[in-house]
Amino acid sequence: EFRYVVVDTPSGLGEHTLAALELSTDIVLVSDMDVPSVRNLRKALDALDLLGMRAPQRHFVLNRADSRVGLDKEDVAAAAGIAIDVELPSSRRVPLSLNAGMPLVLGSPRSPMARKIAQLVERLERSPGAPGRGARRTP
Repeated sequence: EFRYVVVDTPSGLGEHTLAALELSTDIVLVSDMDVPSVRNLRKALDALDLLGMRAPQRHFVLNRADSRVGLDKEDVAAAAGIAIDVELPSSRRVPLSLNAGMPLVLGSPRSPMARKIAQLVERLERSPGAPGRGARRTP
């Protein structure tokens, strides 16, 4: 019924998460610039590979990519075992938009964060699994 459906799953690969991932054409994997986040991402990717769930297109988003926390972006990508597709900057506007109840891309469409989110959306639209404009999937 809808062209796109976004499912925000909890961390980990529980039964409901795996069921959603099995039906997905694209998976957006998000990690922060810290060792525990990168390790958890690597474990999740290894588990998906072990389960044979390689069909969905994977997109790696590095959150707070401009943070100076002693990790290089290249090291994060190498440790995770996946290339970074989109780098989201740190932004004070994110919590402000959440607290105001206004989506960032509407309230601050020209902000660096909104532009990076638009970059992610464009990437997903170009993905092999993305439905074409005006296309309808039938059950």
